Order: sequence, then structure tokens, then C-alpha cells
Amino acid sequence: MQDHMNSEKHSNPEQQEWVWRRDDHHSEMAARTTTDPATLAKMVEEVLSDKIPNDYSVSWALMANKNLPFESAAKLANAWGSEADLYLEILERDDATPEALDAWADSDNMIAVAIIAAHPHTKAETLVKLTKHPHPLAPYWVIITGRLPQDIVSGFASSKESRVREAVAAVSNNPETLKKLAADPATEVRLAVARNPHSEAAVIDQIARQEAGPSAQMGRVLGKRLVDPDLLATLAAHCDPGVRLAVARNPQTSAATVKELARSEQHPGPALSKVLGKRLDDPGLLQTVTSNAKRPLAEVIYKGANPARHIYTITMHPASRGRTQITISVKGTTLGERTTFFDRLFVAVCSGDQAYEIAWLQKDLPRLRAQATCYDQIQRRHSAALAELERRLGYSASYREKAIAERDKDIAEGKYAEKANSTRQEVAKVEAKLLRLKSGRLPEFDQPFIRSWHQRRHLVRRPEPGQKLLDIIEIKVP
Repeated sequence: MQDHMNSEKHSNPEQQEWVWRRDDHHSEMAARTTTDPATLAKMVEEVLSDKIPNDYSVSWALMANKNLPFESAAKLANAWGSEADLYLEILERDDATPEALDAWADSDNMIAVAIIAAHPHTKAETLVKLTKHPHPLAPYWVIITGRLPQDIVSGFASSKESRVREAVAAVSNNPETLKKLAADPATEVRLAVARNPHSEAAVIDQIARQEAGPSAQMGRVLGKRLVDPDLLATLAAHCDPGVRLAVARNPQTSAATVKELARSEQHPGPALSKVLGKRLDDPGLLQTVTSNAKRPLAEVIYKGANPARHIYTITMHPASRGRTQITISVKGTTLGERTTFFDRLFVAVCSGDQAYEIAWLQKDLPRLRAQATCYDQIQRRHSAALAELERRLGYSASYREKAIAERDKDIAEGKYAEKANSTRQEVAKVEAKLLRLKSGRLPEFDQPFIRSWHQRRHLVRRPEPGQKLLDIIEIKVP
């Protein structure tokens, strides 16, 4: 094979051509950008034969390349062993073989266990093997897949780990197991039982009776699944608007409960107004609900850098001690909640700034590359790098001899090489993130979030770096 294998030009603005074995950086980028599987397999063989310096970073770059044949990837992962975590990359591949997945099932890394358990190529025998893993949480990742036989699942209902019992509650179809877990002391286990479609009505009622002030999550599930009108009437007074909506939609909710719910709603949202409109038979009460729904609750008084206008849904509900709970949402997604005594609030709504993120990463990338190179040079005892390290640390005369001895010990133990490899991994992550950021407008930067709530308009501060002010909402509390 030739001393240099040219990778194909990668799609960055400079159209740089990376040359295998020219230097550390070129080898790493060639490993990352080459698309020919045969060439990548040859690169792996060179790494395994110790012909490539800085082979750890190059190995990571090869493993991240989706064009690397699985056989070569597995060979590279096996060569590094479990210490390097390279094997996690092969376990996540769609073409991972059942044999490879089984071979790594004894890993101490819970990430590996979770990946193997969820992989569609994992054999049934391997799944059972994972349930016997020494880590106490390993069974959770296997049970939650729903691929274990039910008799094995039920055997974990008495596990000491609440996460394991939660997984059992989520996937079990055994009535006795679900009844037992409905009384579990852990809230997340009871919630999983309530969500399980195999839970019988009596079990759902049991959970509702023992819940003192259920959370919003639990309340919304119970509101959908309860069949006892009395329990639904109690749940209708919940402070969360989503819980009250679930109760109103439940066909088992009595007409009396629906009327009481309509009377207590000062500002019903569009969904609740629609449900109440269908279920109410009292024209006067229906007119009250309609009027309350149309009352202006809020106004966007400042329109900032928001290319696509958001329509905010504001809901209010009486809270304890004369306060009002306010919820702001967009397209069904809750942005934030606030309980207040005040009759007026100003809310600053922001989003991420993609241009700032790109500029910040472009500025930080040269620093990271220079840092990795500096660590390499210190490891190789380049005089200039050693002098720069001494300058940065500012050795005092009394401490200099001890500090140099500690530095030499770190070099002998390869700690600066480890730092160089770690920094290059960070460089690779930043480069990948930059490519994604430059690919076009990303939806997460259009997602609004509430930055702050204020009693006065002038208290709304300028957004922090990396944020753009979208809107300021003035909310009038009746």
C-alpha cells in the first residue's frame, strides 16, 4: 500500500484534502472523511500494526466513520478493549452482529448494557444473560424493552431497585403483579402501573385512592383512565389545567362534576372550552364559559427577533392563599408556570442564537487544536513547550524543583498524551457540531423558552449572550 492514502475532499467551505499519514491531524481527518470502505479497512490494519502515531485519536475518528466495515470496526474495538470505550460505537451500529453484541454483554458499562438490550439484533439468550449482570440496574434496561418472557419479568417485581420495579410495572401484563406494584412506595412505579394498558380499572382506582395530591403527570393519567365518578369529581379540583381537561374528556365524569368544573374555570383554554361546550346542557353556564374563554389575558407588547410568530396560550387557575397559577404554552408545549399574588406580570420569551453559537465555536476551535498540539509537544519534551508550561504555571524558585519533578512524572506516566487525546476528541465533537450548525437553520434555535418573569416592564433585562429576545408578554391577572 502506498505511504499516503488521500481521503476524498470533505464538504467544508475550504474543500480541504486530508492526506493519510502526513501528520497526526491529517491522519485523523482522513480517517473521519474517507468514504471508501476498502480504504478505511486498510487504515485500520495500519493502526493495528502500530504504523500510525497518535493512533488513539485516529481510532476514534475511524470508528465514527459510518463507512467503516463492521468487521474492521469490531477488530479495532477488540484491540483497544473495554478501557477505551470504542466498543460502544460498534454496539450502536445498525449492522452489529448478534455475536458481537453477546461478546460485550459482560461489560461493566451501563451504557453498553442499555445499547445491547435495545438492539434489535440481540438474541433472546443474551437478554436473559443481561438480567443476571452484577450491576443492580442492568435488569431495568432489559425489562423495559418488553422482549423478555413475562415469567422472568414478574420475578423482578420485588427488586430492591425502584427503577427495576418501574420497568416491570411498565411492561407487565400480569394482573397480580400490577396490583402489587400499584401499592409500591415509589411514585414512578405507581405512575408506570397507571400508564400500563393492562392495568385493570380496579387497580387504577386503587392508585387514585392512595394518592394524596397527585402530581400533574399522575393526575393526567388518572383523569383519562378512572371510571369511578366520585374519584373523578375529586380530581377535577386539581391545580393543573391538563388534569382538569383529562377529567372533562373522560366519559365517566358525571354531569354534575362537569358543571362544577365549568363554574370554577375563570379562563378555560381552547381545548377545555370545546369539551365543556359539548358536555354542558345549561345555556347560561355555557355562555359564561364562552365569555371567560374570550377574555383577553395577555398581550405581546414587544416583538423581537422572532421570524415565525408564536401564538401563546395563557391559562389561569386559582391557587392557595388567594394566588393565581399562570401557565404559558405554545402549540401544546408548556413554556413555564408561575404562581403569583400580583395583578400584572411581564414575561421575557427568548430563543437560542445559532449565529452566536457558530461564532463562539469557530473562535474556540483553534484554541483547542493548539492545546492538543501543546500537550503532544510536552509529552515529547519539546523545549519550547516545556518552557511555555513553566511560564503559564509560574513556578516560584522554592517550588520549581518539586514542580518539575511532578511534571516529569506526569510525562513518564503518559498523562499529557492522554490530555492530548482527550482534547482531540473534543475538537472532533466541535467540528461535527459546527458542520451541523452550518448546514442550515436548526429547529431547536426556533424553540421559545421563558427567560424571566417580572412585575414591571422596565425590569426586563437584555438577553444573555447566546440568546435572542423574541417577545415580551404582558399578562393581566383578574
